[in-house]
Amino acid sequence: MRSIYSDGRLFGMITRLCLLVLTTVNALIAYKFMTNSKNILTKFGRNSLVVYLLHLFICKIFMKTCESYFAHHNRIFLVFLFGATFLIVFVLSRDIFTDIFNRIFNKINDMLMVGN
Repeated sequence: MRSIYSDGRLFGMITRLCLLVLTTVNALIAYKFMTNSKNILTKFGRNSLVVYLLHLFICKIFMKTCESYFAHHNRIFLVFLFGATFLIVFVLSRDIFTDIFNRIFNKINDMLMVGN
């Protein structure tokens, strides 16, 4: 009789189990490092909604304009990707972007809530 685990399914199951354990441990470690004290990461985290919503447009523009160049230069692309990621988070997490974003959405909210 042939086992159902002989064709590699057992390896896949063990791999998924290890990944679940590792991600759980990772989440617990991240939770342990969360504090109420102010540091540089709290400034980025406070303005993360603007980064989350606007980075999609920046990435789309970047991919359309630079796609042909980076298709043949993978190593340069990786270096540029890390730099661009830091730059996008650093610039969009500034208070000025959050203020502009809040003004725009407060006006939209005021227009939608006129009847209430």
